[in-house]
Formats: sequence, C-alpha cells, structure tokens
Amino acid sequence: MIPRKQRIAIARILSDLIKSDKIIDQSEIQLFNELQQQFGITRHDCLEAMYISLTQAMTEVRNLDHEAKLQLQEALLHTANADNQCVAREALILLALKYVLEDSDGKYELLSCDTHGSYIEEKFIVYVESDEHELVNDEICCDVEAICDKTRLWNFDFIYIPQIIARLQQMDACYIQDIIRYLRPMFDDRVVELIYNRLTHITTEEFTSELLGAQMNMPSLRYAEPSLLINFGSCIAAPSVSKSETPLQHIYTEFLRIRIDGNVTEEVSRFITDYSKFITDREMVRPQLQENDFKYFGFYKALFDFIAQADGIQLLERKMIIDLPRKSLWIGGHELRLSPTHLTTYILLLMQSINGYGLPHFRSLEQVESHMALCEELTRRYHKIYASLSSSSSSWEIAKTRNIAAYMAHIKQKMRTLVHVSPDMYLPTHKSIDGMDYYCVNLSVDNVYVRCSISDSAEEIRLRDYRPWR
Repeated sequence: MIPRKQRIAIARILSDLIKSDKIIDQSEIQLFNELQQQFGITRHDCLEAMYISLTQAMTEVRNLDHEAKLQLQEALLHTANADNQCVAREALILLALKYVLEDSDGKYELLSCDTHGSYIEEKFIVYVESDEHELVNDEICCDVEAICDKTRLWNFDFIYIPQIIARLQQMDACYIQDIIRYLRPMFDDRVVELIYNRLTHITTEEFTSELLGAQMNMPSLRYAEPSLLINFGSCIAAPSVSKSETPLQHIYTEFLRIRIDGNVTEEVSRFITDYSKFITDREMVRPQLQENDFKYFGFYKALFDFIAQADGIQLLERKMIIDLPRKSLWIGGHELRLSPTHLTTYILLLMQSINGYGLPHFRSLEQVESHMALCEELTRRYHKIYASLSSSSSSWEIAKTRNIAAYMAHIKQKMRTLVHVSPDMYLPTHKSIDGMDYYCVNLSVDNVYVRCSISDSAEEIRLRDYRPWR
C-alpha cells in the first residue's frame, strides 16, 4: 500500500501531465481512472493534490521504493503517449522526474517559484552561478553560438546573461528607456534610468543569488555551483489546505537545476539527447528574431519583470541600515523602531540568512539535542548583538525560547506599516527544509549595513563585514 503523501503526489503529477498539452483526451481520462485504482488514489487524495506544487509532488515521490518508482515512471510514460503523441511539456515533466528519481549525488534539484500570476510558456536553459567560475565562462564564451544553435533546433533558448547584457548595451539607450516608460508608465525618469542601468549591467552572479535566490525565494541558488536552470512547466496550487475559506490560487513556475560536472557543451548535449528520447511531437522551430529587437516574452520578459518591480521604489531604496546609536532600522530612508529583543532577533535572522538557510525554529527537544552546538553558537551571537542595543541583560536561549514565531509575527506587523516602501522583501519568510523550520529574508544581505556613529557622515559597514558580531 502506497502511503497517503505519495498517493497525493502521484495524483498531482498525473493531473499535470494530462493537462500539460492543453488537451484532455478521452483515452487519458480512462487511463487516469485505471491508474487511480493501481496506486490506490482516492477522491480525497485528488482534492489534497490541488494544494501542492508539481515540484513538491516530484520531491515526495522520491521516497517511494525502487519498484514503485519504476511502476510510476512506466505509468506516466504510458499516460503521456495515451493520445499517441508526447509533446514538449510532457517530455520535460517525464525527464525532470527521471533525473530526480535516479539522482544519487545531488546533481539534480527541483525548484518552484511563485511567478505572481504569470505563466512562462517559452522553454529556456539558463546558465547560473553565484560566484564567477572563469574556466566555465571562458568555455561558454568560446562555444555560445554553437550551444544556442543546438538548443534552438529543439525550441529552447540558451540564456547566457553576459551575452544578453552585451546585446542590450549595443542597442539604442533611448529606445530601451522608451520601452520601459511604455511598459511601466508609473515610473518617473529617475526610476527609468535606474532600471535601464540595472538591466544593462546585471551579472550572472547577481541574477542568480539576488534575483532568483533572494528576491524570487529560491534560497539554494544563493550559493549555486555552475548549473543549467531549465523551466519545465507551470502549475496552479492553493497556498493552504484550509477548507474553511476559498483558497487563493498561485501560479508556480517549475525549474530543474542540473549541476555542471564537466564540459558545458557536453552537459547541454546530454540534456537535449535525453529530451529527444521522450518527445514524439516535435514543434516547428521558431524563426530567429532580429538582434536589435527588444524581446518581451519568455525569459526576457521574466528578467525585465524581476528588475522592474511593482512600484520601482525598491530599486531606489533597497538599502537597509542597522542604526546602533538610535537602536533602530532604516528601510527605504524611513525609520523602524523595534524593541531590543525584536531587533536583535531580526539582526540574527539576517546574519543566519547570510550563512545558511536562516534562523532555525526548534520545535522539539530532539531537534535541540541533535543541534546543540548550533544552539550554543546562536545564543552566543544573540547576546553579542543584544549588548550593542541594550544596557540590560538577557536570559535568551534559542534552545528554550518558544517565542520565535511570535517575534516574527510582531516584526512583520511593524514592517507592514511602512507601506510606502513595499516592505515584502524585508519580511521574515517561513521555510521547512529537511524537517527543520527556518525563518529567512528575501533581501539580498549585501544591501544590509551597520551604522556605528550618529554623525551624518558616519561610515556604514556591510553586515557581513561587521566584526563585533562575528
């Protein structure tokens, strides 16, 4: 008998696979009914499947035994070909699942990103890295045109950020700025110029760690080795399993990350070859657009939308200052007052977001006992920070406090009063990773500074470089 969580996951994968070609064939429904019986999927399992993303489902079925994994892959392959054709999105789902089920050393990772109501229909393969690897970049520069030609034959866009930026820099600046005004008429000239500069100077490392890792909330990309990032579909999921209220639907774009272990060209070729083994209904190759055209679709639209955020003010005022003399935070030029306890907790959260997944929330004695060294280190750091903000003593210990969730709720409430700076990027975000709860921030920590003097000309030190709190 397959456990309930895996049955729900299988129901989600089957449902998305059937809908991925936007045609629901009668043979597919008949097969779905048969597979429900084969895997013991109930009507309630199908209802619960509405509340998880495709990535969550694929991650869950990794817990199946070997025989069940083989049965699932065979059933999905049969489903994809039930209408006698396997289209691009079906092939990508099958391939992504094959990779993660057979992965033994972390080469493959599934990621899910809430794209805020936007579907990304075009297929792309993006080179990502959080720190520059010169040898890999030199190799791409030598072979980029050949790689692009190979992927374009299968209707994938190979995205190499320096290549895109070089093309944008060669285009007429007034033309691009006029496009920004057209797409975002609420922006004044100062914001338009800032967006243009950001759009024409962003690096692969900034795109990977800041935009994808921090802003788009895919934390593992903040420290990513050279990899290929491939979008393999979109799914709609409700954010809560609560049945007492109508769920708000979220659109998630699903990504497959493939770590580059050797030659980039060989890695791309291997992926294309594996993909070609699944697809039977190959698409017509799209004509190549003129290089001097501003593309506003697929990855190019996503990149623009990432940079040109909802109100533009985040771009101007994304800097955060921890003001030690005033014992407060400055966000977007506006002061936020917090108690020493709450401010210390938030600073510790920022520091842990620099060093790892975030600030852990220990919910059981077993978790505390298995992470005792970390508990002692976090408690030591907390008292160092607290001593900078208050003359009184504190008995705080992370292993004993049960107030972390309450602290985070209070901090969120206070930050949301700064509506004029759209504070969502500063808010503590809850994550569950490998059975442990964490709080982290989606803000790039390189934009957090510490001010040690009350003088207007006082030096501001980046939080990651502030030695007293190390």
